[in-house]
Amino acid sequence: MADTGLDLITSIFFFSEVIMVYQSLRCLTLTIAIALLMMIWNLSQLKNLKELEVSSSKVTDHGVTFFKDIVTLLYLNLSRCNLTDNGCFVPLNAGLNNLESLNLDSCRIRDNGLINLAVK
Repeated sequence: MADTGLDLITSIFFFSEVIMVYQSLRCLTLTIAIALLMMIWNLSQLKNLKELEVSSSKVTDHGVTFFKDIVTLLYLNLSRCNLTDNGCFVPLNAGLNNLESLNLDSCRIRDNGLINLAVK
């Protein structure tokens, strides 16, 4: 196994410990590795999470679906991610009813996508 594979395994184990130890965490900023980690670990275990910052992290329309169970979120920053008109609807359609702020700055969302999002 290459060093990068070992680094990834180490990161995964570290992230699982963070989830277990910091369940009262209210704010979380994650880096580019978030897309893979979201597929492996359920962030909804962070029952008190109010703010999630994943800007510039290469999250795609599919990747954003992993946020749907974090129902405690008030603030979600997805700026500079690879989201399109389809992906911007996921957080709101998935039941994030408490969401007060959704940052989609510099995503690939056109005017029609923003209009449809505003109607939701």
